[in-house]
Formats: sequence, C-alpha cells, structure tokens
Amino acid sequence: MPIQLAIDHGARTVVATGSGILRIEDIEGYFYGLTPATLSYGKLLNLSHCLLDVTAEELVALAQQFNALGLSERLGPTAVVVRSEATFRQVADFKAMTAMTRPLQIFEERDAAYTWLTTNPWDPSSPLAEVSEGRPE
Repeated sequence: MPIQLAIDHGARTVVATGSGILRIEDIEGYFYGLTPATLSYGKLLNLSHCLLDVTAEELVALAQQFNALGLSERLGPTAVVVRSEATFRQVADFKAMTAMTRPLQIFEERDAAYTWLTTNPWDPSSPLAEVSEGRPE
C-alpha cells in the first residue's frame, strides 16, 4: 500500500507515510479510510519519500469531493511533509481549493511537522497558533 497509517489514540494523532508513486486513488483511499473516531485527530501526512502522479484536474476533483463531504470543521489539524517543489505546490493548491477551517501547514522536515502538530497549534490560546514554522506559501 502506498500510504501506511499509524494511529496513536493516546496522542490523538494519525501518521500517514507515502512511498513510491502516489496516484489519486491512493490519496482518495487515505481520505476515505479515516474512521469517524480519527477525523478530529491531528494528522501528519509525510510525502517526503514519494512522488505525486496527480493531474491538475484530479486535484480539483479531489478538492471538490472533500468540500462536498463537509468534513472540514470536524477534522483536526494537518501537517504535510514534502521535499519537492512540485509536491509543495500541489499541496498548497489543494489547501487553497478546499474550505479549510482547521490549520494545514506544509513542512520540509518531519520533526518540525510533528512538533507543530502535537503542541496543539489549532488552539487559539496556544503560543504556536500564530507561529508559521512551515514553508511560506
């Protein structure tokens, strides 16, 4: 499977790690594979060791599907780790096309992403709520 999930119920986190070449059906499988119990968990999506084989049209359709589900308010924050500029741009485009009410930040390093994710950045009272440690968009 191109995306492996590790769920930590104690920390309320889902770590999804991509490998190889990810296609649109792999990403859809990740989204639809999240259980109701894990929707509100923080998610770390590590795309640093894979390539995305997703067209612009597929990305638009995925964003439309995501918006149609109306899950944005129920989802926890998401930290995405990328290495390539192309993957960064696709993630940034997806973020821009979706009605996100929860934070989504893009990082180059997994440790920084995990730290951001696990220090409650979506809580407005958190000192990290306004700190952008990810890549500028």
